[in-house]
Amino acid sequence: MNYLKKHWNGKYPLRISFWINGLLLYFLWGLVFSLIIQFSGAQHNGELLVRIFMNYRISTLFISVWQTVGIYRSAQHYQEETGNLILSKLAKNFSLVFILDGLVGAYVVFFKQDALLSVWNDPSVFSL
Repeated sequence: MNYLKKHWNGKYPLRISFWINGLLLYFLWGLVFSLIIQFSGAQHNGELLVRIFMNYRISTLFISVWQTVGIYRSAQHYQEETGNLILSKLAKNFSLVFILDGLVGAYVVFFKQDALLSVWNDPSVFSL
């Protein structure tokens, strides 16, 4: 829990906050859910696939808030310590990608559930 709090408060160096807690976690989280889909057989079960997707998107929203806040605060500390405005601004702006991904995913889950179910319950979606 200390690791989560330390990142949230921006106490890790910017390189760790951005590369490890940001990009690496973002890709690993997607990989975990891809593996869950593969090993659960969800690609042949539309309803299960939508449920897994919904869990992925909701969890991504929470993770992206944690990532963005931690990266933003770490970038702020980095700027104060080094005076390097460019890297700080780049990290802050790029971290917005995480939060935008989380918000778009949450929108789809909360407001477009019926569309997801209708698409994934159509067998022609999975055929070439």
